[in-house]
Amino acid sequence: MAVGMDMAPELLNSNQVATRPLRTVPPPYRPMNKEFQITFTAVLLVLVTAAAATFAWINFQKESEFQVPSDGIWWVEKHSKLVADHVDEDGPGAKAGVKVGDELAAVNQAGVRRIPELVRQQYRTGVYSKLPTPWSATPFRSTPN
Repeated sequence: MAVGMDMAPELLNSNQVATRPLRTVPPPYRPMNKEFQITFTAVLLVLVTAAAATFAWINFQKESEFQVPSDGIWWVEKHSKLVADHVDEDGPGAKAGVKVGDELAAVNQAGVRRIPELVRQQYRTGVYSKLPTPWSATPFRSTPN
């Protein structure tokens, strides 16, 4: 008998399997341990807080640079008209001759009857724009006091 034939029955009957080097398979997924999870969460919260603080600082810087357009007049809606309720003494409205009780007819030839329309026109006009002079256009109607 040949040398290899004597071993064949033993290999077939035994529970041993011929071994050869196999590729290693990564271990199954294991969840993070508690310490790593807490550390990771703390670092993430610190980064998010730092980012929020940075964006808040940038926002405050931009807000301080922004100028809200104002005519120096407190307008009140009365009977579908805007009426001057208070005029700042040194404001643009006082310099243009607006008095308490005057009605606003238009801003830049655009009729305004409500506060949102006025604010929209003020933002469109801008901060440093000039009011039309009384002889070029009538921006308001003066009512007797």
